Amino acid sequence: MARTVDRAATTATAFAERIRDNCQDRPDQQAERRERDEHVIEALGRVDPEYRAVLVMRDVEGFDYQQMAEVLGLPLGTLKSRLFRARLALRDELMPYLLAGEIQTKTCDRKSKI
Repeated sequence: MARTVDRAATTATAFAERIRDNCQDRPDQQAERRERDEHVIEALGRVDPEYRAVLVMRDVEGFDYQQMAEVLGLPLGTLKSRLFRARLALRDELMPYLLAGEIQTKTCDRKSKI
């Protein structure tokens, strides 16, 4: 299980770098994307390793549920439940970042109206 989690974290980092390298956005968009990617990777690092493994397998590597259940040795229902809880955990880890961005956007909108 530990090797699966380590491989998943490495794959997530490589995936984020690949996306970042392929972008031809303006410099400010690239900076925002890089910052967002870093926050997601940091949040993944704070999520329980069992949750991280299923998140990466499904949402990064594209495993289907049956493949994941076989690799992890879990019943399908347990896997789906774990993935749901993993997504909630990741959302909770990202919430401060998301709320900070929302507040910043509202502040910028108010300034542009003045």
